[in-house]
Amino acid sequence: MNKLATHHWVNMYLGILDGVFSLSEREQHDTIKEIKSLLDRLDINNRKQPLELPATVALELKAGFYTNLLKLSNHEKRSYLNSNNLNNLEVSVEAWRDPFINWLILAYPDLDSEDRILAAKSFEAILINIGVPDRVPYYLPDDVIRAHLSGS
Repeated sequence: MNKLATHHWVNMYLGILDGVFSLSEREQHDTIKEIKSLLDRLDINNRKQPLELPATVALELKAGFYTNLLKLSNHEKRSYLNSNNLNNLEVSVEAWRDPFINWLILAYPDLDSEDRILAAKSFEAILINIGVPDRVPYYLPDDVIRAHLSGS
């Protein structure tokens, strides 16, 4: 198995957000900076390899799925992701934040409450910075839909 590293997490989160919202270069830069900072504070590179990987991280680790998605143009992304008309659907920051945190907790269940709060604050900052919930996504990831439907 490939060793899971910080760049896999960064590419996965950035790939999802860019695929969903077509981030500007500035938004990509700010997102990368915040995610790297969070992962450094959580000391991800020095933790034991997770026994369980979220599917999103496994896609990046095994096939570079989100890295490849980041290389596509905005038009190619929209075609590839088969976007739907989501203009009337507002999904809260919490519905986006919760799956992002849950993927880390699934991989690293030893994250303490302070680490989880730190992750929540970092992801909220990223999401607010890119305009969630007012920004219209091209699609919604399954985990975000589940969080939205559960009332997050």
